[in-house]
Amino acid sequence: MVFADDSSNTPSHARRLTLGGKLVVIDIDFTISADTTAIAPISSISLSIAPAEDESISSLGPAAAQVLLNNFHTQDADTFVRNLSNLAKWDGCSDPPNEGLNCFAVLKGVEDALELIYAQELKAATEDQVLLKGWGKPARNQYNLVGLSITYSPDYSVLIGVEPRRPQYMHPPLLTTYIPSERPFVIDEGMFPEIDHGSPFLTEMPNWLEQNLDGSVNLLNGANCSFVLDLNPPIVMSVDSAKSICDHIGYGGWNDVLTGVIPMSVNERDTTLEELLVMQACV
Repeated sequence: MVFADDSSNTPSHARRLTLGGKLVVIDIDFTISADTTAIAPISSISLSIAPAEDESISSLGPAAAQVLLNNFHTQDADTFVRNLSNLAKWDGCSDPPNEGLNCFAVLKGVEDALELIYAQELKAATEDQVLLKGWGKPARNQYNLVGLSITYSPDYSVLIGVEPRRPQYMHPPLLTTYIPSERPFVIDEGMFPEIDHGSPFLTEMPNWLEQNLDGSVNLLNGANCSFVLDLNPPIVMSVDSAKSICDHIGYGGWNDVLTGVIPMSVNERDTTLEELLVMQACV
């Protein structure tokens, strides 16, 4: 939903453009000048995220608006558009009201959990060691990007985002995870030695409890989004590594991976990923 606000709520020297979604409302004010041929500069940006009564979520709005304003002041148009696009994706993948999925709330929960893990790791290692070998250092709105970033080394980071699910892919169930604040970690007594906890520094493992709102195991199966990592800088990997990742996250065979990606004139049953990469490189 997009509309221009010419009401008394807008200063006389400005015009307001409002972008509204399921959970997000963005107001962009433009300063009006005598030069009618020039594009009016942005004077202010405000952003609100529902629910307003949850301060931990609603407080994300003003911070995100400041990032967008910084993008504009530094004339970083690419990042400005990227931030707006990500906000639109996260808003569009949410499913309010009531107990529906709120992507902003889930990302805030992930941030809280990683902050607990980061603090726990610092008890056994230096920050440099944690960045190189541990779960990383979480931070919000870093590198002029709206959202949750995780730094793994001075030159490497990821942005946790959301994307719509692709119906031709077999996604694992989307479950809500919690870490109880009163006891965020439990002693690992070796009951599950095959599990890699992701860090050589944690002597205790995060107390991840996979729960569904009504106790069922299939409540959120078929949810309309997946959480993804936006790598910066991007990683170049071998075809074998890409195959291993697809196998690990549960894609149902190479036919499913190739569906909707390769040209319609190609029979995906007879096409390997190597051949697909060659075809794309030749286009």
